Amino acid sequence: LPGVLSELQESTQLMQDQQEKFLYRLRAAQQEITHLRSQLERAHLAATLDSLTRVFNRHAFTRLLERALSESTDGLALLMLDIDHFKQFNDQYGHPLGDRVLQHVGQLLRNLLPPEAFAARYGGEEFLLFLPDMGLDAVCERAERWRELMAAQRWEIEGQSVGVTLSIGVACAPQAEMTPAALIALADQALYRAKSEGRNRVCVADVPFALAVA
Repeated sequence: LPGVLSELQESTQLMQDQQEKFLYRLRAAQQEITHLRSQLERAHLAATLDSLTRVFNRHAFTRLLERALSESTDGLALLMLDIDHFKQFNDQYGHPLGDRVLQHVGQLLRNLLPPEAFAARYGGEEFLLFLPDMGLDAVCERAERWRELMAAQRWEIEGQSVGVTLSIGVACAPQAEMTPAALIALADQALYRAKSEGRNRVCVADVPFALAVA
């Protein structure tokens, strides 16, 4: 009996040692999985977000827009925003200060957008906003409210009170099938008119132009 008990004790100790080794390896594997998941999330964000403004980058926005247009064009609207006279702003205050302004504009857009909408930095000082399931009147009313809010906004940056205004072009997708490039061109047409008419205003694109380029 003492021999049997001794063998059982050794066997139990061996099982405990093996269990501890297994639990150690399991915890190490879980930590590695957590680390890899964190790396994957950071890589995904880097691939989809603009590093400066933290809104979507142009490539990711185009993919989202393609998917939205493939599902439905009813009530979809695209807004193209341009910070007025931004080149002169950079020349006067410097690019670091200009980058801070871009960051503030990106944050303001993120805060203003409804959950089903999304924004992107299209390039330089231009932004794109996608608004689903809204009529033209509601879109224009919201765009005008954003323009007024931006014009009234002031930021204290490096001891200076800074503000900017926006020119906004609005394009609503017609019932006919439309590509992302066509809808972006339509919004760009409206933005060009807003800038040519004096800036700091909202203009709506002509639907016949959209049908021509679709």
